[in-house]
Amino acid sequence: MTRYKFLLLSFVCLLQCIPQGYGHSWLACTDYAEKNGRYYDHDLCRGYARSALRLAPRGGTFGGDTGFDYHSQETKPCKTSRNDDTEYDADHRMAVYYPGQQVVLAHPMKNHGSDSCTNRYIPDSGNFIYRGNVNDQFDLTLSQFREELVADLGVKDPPDQSSDAYTQYPKPGYQNAPAFCENKDKSLGTYSFNVPSDLQPGRYTFLWLWGFNSIGDLYSSCFEVDIVSTLAERNSLLLSYGLSNFYEPCGGLTSNFGIYGNTNPGCTETDTGITTSTSPTTTTTTTAPATVSTSFTTTATTTTGRPGETLLAVQTLQIGGEINLPLAESGTMRRYISVHWDCPVIANFWNIRVTGYHDVAGSGGVHYNLLHEGYEMGSGKFYYHAMFTQPCDLKAYPPIAKIIRDEA
Repeated sequence: MTRYKFLLLSFVCLLQCIPQGYGHSWLACTDYAEKNGRYYDHDLCRGYARSALRLAPRGGTFGGDTGFDYHSQETKPCKTSRNDDTEYDADHRMAVYYPGQQVVLAHPMKNHGSDSCTNRYIPDSGNFIYRGNVNDQFDLTLSQFREELVADLGVKDPPDQSSDAYTQYPKPGYQNAPAFCENKDKSLGTYSFNVPSDLQPGRYTFLWLWGFNSIGDLYSSCFEVDIVSTLAERNSLLLSYGLSNFYEPCGGLTSNFGIYGNTNPGCTETDTGITTSTSPTTTTTTTAPATVSTSFTTTATTTTGRPGETLLAVQTLQIGGEINLPLAESGTMRRYISVHWDCPVIANFWNIRVTGYHDVAGSGGVHYNLLHEGYEMGSGKFYYHAMFTQPCDLKAYPPIAKIIRDEA
């Protein structure tokens, strides 16, 4: 009898204890107007995947599982058939890109994030965007799609027992969801990639593929894209759709950390959609110390030193480290921080959010605006990696980090 009761309880748990909403994800937005965002905002989506109007409608619950996830098949790589007249409408437009644009995609995490609230071993075997031919009318097979790679979106870093990097953001590939532990099922994940600069104008079907447990365990979303020639054409078409948000990220790294994001005339200094208070509670100008790694190269120049000695100018090409913050006053919810280099640099940050980026006119320097909030503030620090586009003398031009203001 005891064994029977145990089996009965086990069966009930199989029915009730499996996490609900454990779908295998899909692309919710194919042109999202914020890079590395924390929370999904329907107003920031300018392009949708095929059939979103029925399976992931605008204004519905982000990440709500209605069967939009799809296990890709060789003869049917897309969940629904191509029909541009019925699978899109005025509220669910297909995306508009121009060659060279840096694009952001959005997807729900559906419990597949690797973080302190789960573990470092969550599977992720790669993410890719492929395409059909220009102005095709029908879908290709999976193998045919995979003949034309648009972008390798990267893959999560392998587990490292000695590192807590799996809890730090932004991340490569699928795992880039800074608010994942706040809602493991419906949190926002984003990718970014560069549109190939040689794409001929016209309409394309793009195919997103995600290898979950293995590169053979593929999930897919199909979406149509109108490629236009220039930024001006892109903006004009979006405007005709009633959209006035022309946001495009500036530089930085794409989801594939080996590829830099393009910086085009259309890129935007400040992320659209970030709300900042106009009534800060505290203002501070403390410069936080930066820990610099030893990843650098040297170039010799003749400099006067002690008799018989020649000093060498140390020129840095890349550095990485952490920036420690002073203790915040009780009740502080947000900290606005700036990091400035007087050398041209492309920087990436973890455990903090980038809200703005711009070149400093005349100096060759680069200035980043950052936001520390939520659970990220608990560590009292954030991390960075910087790659200089030309050698930099950090002794003469050290990085400067400042707290601009704190807000309750």
